[in-house]
Amino acid sequence: MRNTRKWLVLLLTVVMLVNTLGVTAMAAGNESPIALQAVPAAGSDSQQVQILATQAQTVADGKLVVTYDADALTYTGTETGDAWGEDAQVTLSVNPTEGKVILAFANADAAATGVLFTLTFTGSGESIIAIDGSSYITGVQADLAQSVSTCPSAHLVDVQGIAAEYHDAVDFMVANGYMKGVSNTMFAPTMELNRAMMVTILYRIAGEPDVEGAPAFRDVPADAYCADAVVWASANGITKGVSEHLFAPTKSLTRVELVTFLYRFAKYMDYDVTATTDLSRYVDASQIPAFALEGFSWAVAEGIVKGTSETTLDPMVTTNRLQICLMVCRLLSEQD
Repeated sequence: MRNTRKWLVLLLTVVMLVNTLGVTAMAAGNESPIALQAVPAAGSDSQQVQILATQAQTVADGKLVVTYDADALTYTGTETGDAWGEDAQVTLSVNPTEGKVILAFANADAAATGVLFTLTFTGSGESIIAIDGSSYITGVQADLAQSVSTCPSAHLVDVQGIAAEYHDAVDFMVANGYMKGVSNTMFAPTMELNRAMMVTILYRIAGEPDVEGAPAFRDVPADAYCADAVVWASANGITKGVSEHLFAPTKSLTRVELVTFLYRFAKYMDYDVTATTDLSRYVDASQIPAFALEGFSWAVAEGIVKGTSETTLDPMVTTNRLQICLMVCRLLSEQD
C-alpha cells in the first residue's frame, strides 16, 4: 500500500512537471517574432516606424495591419528592409486607408533578423502607431498586437513639456543612440556639457570607428566611457588636451568651445564649411578667440548657432545637454 502511494505521488509530480514545461514552451513559442521601432528624421517633419524581425527564419509571408492617428500623421509610403536579403523579391501589397495601412507580403525565403518594412509618415509631435491584433504571420501562433510611441524620449520625464524644437532634437539624439539619459527616466537637459560628453557624441555620430591604443592623457583611464572617443578625436584633430598630459574630461564647454568642436568635426566628415557671415553686428564678438572666429562665422552662417539676442552671441557662456542636441540636429539636417 505504501509503495502504491509513493508511485502515485511520483506519477503526479511527473505529470505536473510535464504540464509546467509544456506551458513554458508554448509561451516561449508564442513570443511575437516582430517588433515596432520609431525612427525620427533630423530636421524634418517626417516620422518613420520600422517593423523588425526579431527571430531569424520565422517571417516569410502574412498580413500586418498598422494603425495610426490620422489627425496627427499622414502616411506617405513603405519600403522593404535589409532583413529580406539583397536578392529577395518580396511580393508586397500595400492598402492604405485613413488611419490604417494593410501590408500583405510574401517571400520565397524567411527573413533574417533586421528591418522588414519601414513606414514613413509626415507630421510631428507624439503619436501612437500600432500593429492591430488581426495581423498574422503564416505558420506562427503569436499575438502580434503592439504599439510604439513616435516619441523616443517618452520615458525621460524631464524633457516632457519643453519647447517642440528642443524636444524633437532630443528625440533625434536618443533615437539614433548619439545621447542617452543619465538614468532610465532622466535626461538632465540643463546639465552642463563637458569635454568627455562632447567627444563621445561626435564619436558616435562618426560611427564609432576603430581606434588603436589608449588615451595619451593621464586623466582619461583606458576603461573610461570616453576613452575610445578621446583617442579618435585627438588623432583626427578634433580636439587636443588642455595640456600635454591632461584632457580635462569633466571641464564644461563654453559656446565658443562647442562651436570649435563642431567645426573641426564637420571638416573631418568632409561637410561643406565654406559659409561665412559678418559677426560685427554682435557687440560681444570680440570675445571670440582668433582661433575660433572662422568656425563661429561658419556656424552662425549655417544657422547651427544663433545669437542669444539680436546683438549678442554669449560666446563664453557654458553650454548644456539640451543645447548640443539642438546644434547637432541643425548640423546634420544640413547634410540631408
